[in-house]
Amino acid sequence: MHQATGTALSRCLQQEASAIAAASERLDPGQVEAALALLTSCAARRGKLVVSGVGKSGIVARKIAATFSSLSLTAVFLHPGDALHGDMGIVAADDVVLLLSNSGETEELLAILPHLRRRGTARIALVGRVKSSLALHCDVVLDASVDREICPLNLAPTASAAWMHAAHDPNRLAGLITDGDLRRCLQGHGAGDWTQLTAASMATLDPITVTPETMAAAALDLMERNGKRTISVLPVVDPADPGRLLGLLRLHDLVQAGLGKP
Repeated sequence: MHQATGTALSRCLQQEASAIAAASERLDPGQVEAALALLTSCAARRGKLVVSGVGKSGIVARKIAATFSSLSLTAVFLHPGDALHGDMGIVAADDVVLLLSNSGETEELLAILPHLRRRGTARIALVGRVKSSLALHCDVVLDASVDREICPLNLAPTASAAWMHAAHDPNRLAGLITDGDLRRCLQGHGAGDWTQLTAASMATLDPITVTPETMAAAALDLMERNGKRTISVLPVVDPADPGRLLGLLRLHDLVQAGLGKP
């Protein structure tokens, strides 16, 4: 059992190393130089590097900020959700913002782009798709694409959308799977077990829900102050039949509607 686990780990490390080597070949030297020029200029102006991302990209973004802080360039992590709720004030015109997204379509990051442009803040995109919306609206684009994930299921590591699993009749809410649920489930199982995992094994089977009559402010309060962790998605159910799913309410929807804007 231990030998099989060790072999699987070795194979994963080899695949990761190969992916990094292949990614280095895809980097555009001109874009790398442009990114370095922005960072050098930022340090000279005593500006700071603001790194942002969601989900696993957010975890990587925190590490990047910590690394640059060790290199004498002031760097901070900014969650885009917090930025939309008032923390955008930490970003200045002399700063450089590094935005991480595998898809390049992360809605929370796209939502803060207009605020960054108004401040005149330079933007670097580190994305898996160089022709994505995020890449098209940044000054510098660094290609972080990979041929496939090392996970046997080829699961995207920055998955941020919530998925529903319907059982029996259409639109019946059986549970909710978020990127956090997926991450915790994979961490709790060995790589050899991943292909055997089911939706039920990682889903929250009794998620917090709202009805169409729930006031938007109340839904936002429920998402942010539920006593557990911030909820980014709430299932909307039929008040006469709580098992019947009507739709999904996202934190981003509430922000775009005007709640919590800076």
